[in-house]
Amino acid sequence: MLIAAGSADTAYTLFALLLCVVVGGLVFHISTRPPLNMAFGPAFLAGGTAGGLAIPIVFDVLERLGLLS
Repeated sequence: MLIAAGSADTAYTLFALLLCVVVGGLVFHISTRPPLNMAFGPAFLAGGTAGGLAIPIVFDVLERLGLLS
């Protein structure tokens, strides 16, 4: 996916969104395991919220590093 990106900005954007998906997946996975043992719905909501909240943070870091123009 990243190799097929045409420009560096596109690659960094896809990488940032991939990181956000990974954050959401990890939160979902941790939420469904002991000691939390959350049901599917609340764990899915927590994962989606964490992934969504990670988006502005990741893009802010990329901008401060000068990787996005």
